Amino acid sequence: MSSFERPRGGAPPWIGNLVLGLVSLLVTVLVVELGVRWLVDFESHKPFAVYDVDHAAGGLSFLPGARRQYETTEFRFEARYNAFGRRDVEWSPEVVADPSGVLFIGDSFAYGIGVEQEETLPSQLEALFAASGRPVEVLNFGMPGNGAPPAYAAMLEDAIQKGFAARTVVALVFVGNDFYPNVLEPTPFAPPAPRPVAQQSNGLSVPRLRTLDFLRLRVSQSARLVGWALTAGRLLGVTVYDSGGTYVFLRERTPDQEALFQRILAFLGTMKERCDDTGRRLFAVVLPNRIQVENRAALTDGVYDAARPNRDVVAYCDTIGIRCLDLLPVLSEVYERDGEPLFYAIDRHLNRTGYRVVGNAIGAFLLEAGVP
Repeated sequence: MSSFERPRGGAPPWIGNLVLGLVSLLVTVLVVELGVRWLVDFESHKPFAVYDVDHAAGGLSFLPGARRQYETTEFRFEARYNAFGRRDVEWSPEVVADPSGVLFIGDSFAYGIGVEQEETLPSQLEALFAASGRPVEVLNFGMPGNGAPPAYAAMLEDAIQKGFAARTVVALVFVGNDFYPNVLEPTPFAPPAPRPVAQQSNGLSVPRLRTLDFLRLRVSQSARLVGWALTAGRLLGVTVYDSGGTYVFLRERTPDQEALFQRILAFLGTMKERCDDTGRRLFAVVLPNRIQVENRAALTDGVYDAARPNRDVVAYCDTIGIRCLDLLPVLSEVYERDGEPLFYAIDRHLNRTGYRVVGNAIGAFLLEAGVP
């Protein structure tokens, strides 16, 4: 027998190479996983958690008089709440009873996550109105968390019941978690449940791969990586980048998706009816998601349309007589012109520059409409 011949019954050489390659791959994955668990601080990248919510009051406000310092790797600010549980100065009975006031209702963007109180949108609007010679109080009814049109309608009713006489109401609608399916659940302001650290399978605990969590995190924080993920999904015909609200960008939504979108929008109609009944004017402002501004080209193709949800909200408002401002053109123009981010990379809320751009745009919109 030649020395180069394989002994009868022996395994082919490629099997040994395959086993060696699989073992090497497994060791590499294990080393990377251990490195990620050791070096990456996932706590600093978790969604921003807001405390002092008054759950006894239905989660519609904060604990009156509470005060807290927030600090992340990207920003630092202090939150102070008045007697009504709102992030604003104390409101006297005269302010509450003043019909020239403005109720500014929304989620964490209205509240002002990431900036000090004087940099929040309501405070900016007050300064703009004062500079125009028409000083007026803009009441901050921003509520972070799972706030969405259903909660905005509830906050409007709460303000009316508490005697706020402001005849101008501004609803800030965010093209993001405002359209998640869970906003229609009966208790949208319940404290968030802790994230599971393991998945259950046949009674066995399967540890999460933190490497995959890290990859998702890096994609979500990078405009370029999000663009690549969207492009890859388009080429492969699969969903690579997804979230609970991605359906709003689809050119062709399923009947269930369209019904969900319209059911959420209908709460703006509820607010309009309540404003009409009480002699108020309702304005809507549509705030785009970071992905719409920084990845607009990648989010616009045969499957997705980056601007569709904004057009749909504006069209709905036009139909029922709500004057509406879409901020997507403004933010896109500034981002493309200056090339500077308008959102925090990790937190994804507006940064200080973004808040200034949005505040100026809303101020001009309201002044042009005769407010105050």
